[in-house]
Amino acid sequence: MKVKQIMNKKVIVCNSDDTISAVIEKFKINEISGMPVIKFGKIIGIITERDIFKMIKLEHSNDELPSNLLDIVRHSLHDHVDWNCFKSVVKNVFNNPVHAVMTKKVYTISEGENIEDAEAIMSKYNINRLPVIEKDGTLVGIVTRGDIIIESGFLKRRSWDVDEIVKDYNVIHKME
Repeated sequence: MKVKQIMNKKVIVCNSDDTISAVIEKFKINEISGMPVIKFGKIIGIITERDIFKMIKLEHSNDELPSNLLDIVRHSLHDHVDWNCFKSVVKNVFNNPVHAVMTKKVYTISEGENIEDAEAIMSKYNINRLPVIEKDGTLVGIVTRGDIIIESGFLKRRSWDVDEIVKDYNVIHKME
């Protein structure tokens, strides 16, 4: 199967001069965790939640700072973090332009390549999304790990497995 068949053609993007705060709002509204950064219609970088958290961690001198949002949510940090300092750091980071935080090395794929090639690139470079570009570098779509997982049928097979487990559970408990 080709990338063109599973890619999302409605790519959410940002400009290199947008603020991190504006990007986070786009993440929230569109329920995404990363997006290509464009300038004059060409990809010049990619910005992800991971990039933003790395910047917060770099600017915060406390080694106790968690590396991702999930850790912040899971753990009470009141004993570990100077919240006034943390708020100041976050505010400073959120006012930065995207080009100060984005990953400049962007791995891409063309729409004619196989989804197995996309998966191999994502695995090799530990990335979750690949912008899809034409030969001239024009952005035409994006493909994510989730797109590949869904297309592979894994989720369908997993839900079938879950259905089977529930059915078996019900059969066993009716026999008791």
